[in-house]
Order: sequence, then C-alpha cells, then structure tokens
Amino acid sequence: MALESVWPAPRKQLPPRISRLDPFKATIDQILREYLDAPRKQRHTAKRVFDRLIDEHDARGVTYSMVRAYIAVRRPEIRVEEGRGPPQAFVPQTHHPGDVQTEDRTGYERSKFRHWVDADRDSCNTRLICMLR
Repeated sequence: MALESVWPAPRKQLPPRISRLDPFKATIDQILREYLDAPRKQRHTAKRVFDRLIDEHDARGVTYSMVRAYIAVRRPEIRVEEGRGPPQAFVPQTHHPGDVQTEDRTGYERSKFRHWVDADRDSCNTRLICMLR
C-alpha cells in the first residue's frame, strides 16, 4: 500500500456521537417555541429550561452547560424558522457618475470663523489654537 502512493489514504469519517441531550432536543425546541410570543421578561432562560428538564422530564444525565450551548445555537434558528428572524434591511446603493451636488456658499463669510486663520497666506486654514501652543 505504501508503494502505491506517497500520500496516505483518507481517514474514514466516523458517525456523529450521540449526545445525552439528543432525547430532549425536541422538548427544548417545544419550550422555546411556546415562549416565542411571550414578553421578553417572561421568556424562559437557559437555567429555567434546564430546571424544567430535570423536574418534568427526569433528565438526569444532562448538564446545564449542554442545555445552555444548545439553546444559544437553537434559539436564533427557531426564530428564523418561525419567520421572526432579523429583518433583511440591505439597501443597495448606487452612485452614478455626475450626480454630485455643487457646494452652495451663499451667506458664507470668512469673518464668522474666527478660530480659523490663514497665517502664512498659503490658502491652507490653520486653527488659531494650534498656532498658540
């Protein structure tokens, strides 16, 4: 086998491991869907969902961090599935050549800007405060 190719054969893909949370994922999804319409303060937190799994469904092998990680991924997915995802607010912006507005200087008087001076007369304005320091 080693003489046939310099590269080793690709590894066989293992099937995904079964999690202890798998039997309860449908229940968690149901809980998250139930409280989708509830006001923000009345929705279940990950801690509350974990407590309900322990109390109502006897989920002894499940840890809080497993439930929290699953909810962090699944809650936004459920919102999108139910049509309540973030709004798609992309507005394409196109700028065609020649659509530049000219500057209007009516009512402009240089004397109104007393902190800006052209001390060296090179038409480049400099702040008076910077010159004093």
